[in-house]
Amino acid sequence: MLSFAPFPAMAAPFGIDAGTTVSALKVIEKEGTKTYRVKVPQPNSNFDQYRVEASPPTGVCAVYGDTKPFPTWDAAKAKRDSIAKVLSKYGKPKHVKPNLDWETLRMRPPVESFDLEWSKLASPLSTVSLDVIGINGGQVVRLTYFFRNMAQCQSWEPKQDARQL
Repeated sequence: MLSFAPFPAMAAPFGIDAGTTVSALKVIEKEGTKTYRVKVPQPNSNFDQYRVEASPPTGVCAVYGDTKPFPTWDAAKAKRDSIAKVLSKYGKPKHVKPNLDWETLRMRPPVESFDLEWSKLASPLSTVSLDVIGINGGQVVRLTYFFRNMAQCQSWEPKQDARQL
């Protein structure tokens, strides 16, 4: 009997390896200097949209999966909790204080001000986080896989042409 894992293997979240170049991805839209909405090789039915963070010197340093928007905090939290059960393969999560933007803050009850995070993972992963965030008046569950090259990726900035000053 075949067994289908509900989430991709640890080394390649949604089928995307650490360091993959942007040119090797199926980019749907560039959303910022280092953020791209992509079509992933191994989608998961829990998620509707996927993004990567990548820079030219490091390639992909993070992979994000977002669920469809939920109208209530309780519905989003229930989805987060069901996904967290599957992520137990990474061990017991820590509860961490999130960086709350205004959209998320106005949706989230004050008593639920923690996100779930798994760290000290086998290379190439450094951290996996599971958050509920506010987007466009709804609430989305976001699963993020951070690779060990994240610090180098975040520190990279494109060269500015001084002639444009």
